[in-house]
Amino acid sequence: MKYAARAKIFLALIVITLLSLSAAFLVKNPGLISAAPKKIKPNVNLDQAEVVIDGFKFARNDGLGENWELTAKKATMKKSTGKARLTDLQAVYNSKNGTVLTLTADNGTYNSKTKRMKALGNGKDVVITSNNGYRMTSPSLAWDGVKKELTTKGEVTLSGKDIKIEGKGMVARSDLQEVRITNGVKTIFTQSR
Repeated sequence: MKYAARAKIFLALIVITLLSLSAAFLVKNPGLISAAPKKIKPNVNLDQAEVVIDGFKFARNDGLGENWELTAKKATMKKSTGKARLTDLQAVYNSKNGTVLTLTADNGTYNSKTKRMKALGNGKDVVITSNNGYRMTSPSLAWDGVKKELTTKGEVTLSGKDIKIEGKGMVARSDLQEVRITNGVKTIFTQSR
């Protein structure tokens, strides 16, 4: 029993010594003690914050018989600029005269403030198809929602029943009822079989 009592006293002295040493260390190093966690103010300007949206969809109706819808697999937007970077996008435009155009592209941008869109193919062509049998391809296309124009400075091909037109540079009305190819125009007429 003597040994058990001595062991308890020895252990109690070790515990008291460790507590004393710990207290002395903490008194000499006050930065290690924190009563409450400090609140860190983020250095983020909300106007510059980016928003990432999976399954992006934007629709517009002018109230005069024209409307369009823009969808993308993913959109990264900046509030301050109104600009969205789009991945795997599709735009469907319905004109007053009943023409429906469907644009598909690998990626692009849309600016909600300027109402302009740019579509890029990334090695593939941007493709526009119409419900009246026309197909347009180009490495990139820009659309101006205010002027209601499609433009490109690159190569462009427009094909339809019995005709294929190739060239470089183009300005077209959004409904493709008027298309002007600016350089190197080549027209091929084919016969239907």
